[in-house]
Amino acid sequence: MRLVCLLSALLHTYSIRKFSTCTLKSQFNTRVNWGDYTYIIICDKNSHSYGLEWGESFLKEGINTKSICVIAPVPKWMTKTIGHKTIIRNAVKKLEKKVPVFIDWKQEIVELNDIDKLPTIISVFKGNDGKLYEKQRVTGKYTRKKYKKLYSK
Repeated sequence: MRLVCLLSALLHTYSIRKFSTCTLKSQFNTRVNWGDYTYIIICDKNSHSYGLEWGESFLKEGINTKSICVIAPVPKWMTKTIGHKTIIRNAVKKLEKKVPVFIDWKQEIVELNDIDKLPTIISVFKGNDGKLYEKQRVTGKYTRKKYKKLYSK
């Protein structure tokens, strides 16, 4: 029985996944400070309404907006147009005037963290080494069950 408990504890310890970061700027041209956030919402144009739903659910639960990081990955085909950064930044400003949305021009966050479905919501924590680690991850449309999963572990 002790061996089973020990193995379970070891497996749980090693299942913690590092959250890889990169330099991103918001629609207001401010840099992301990864250590400020405990919830990361990653959504694109197609999953924007689901991302909003997740954000609103966090606010209803009393989670401070300053602990929520919103990331918008930009598909590579959208970056081929001349002036694409200005066009996209202005479009994001029109959609979201208050909360910073960090624009991922190269989809680095998506690729570095093996994100294959949007929206993806990740709860993170800062480890003793100062790096971010995933606590939990959910994808898709908001449900109460998925929301509760973000708090498990």
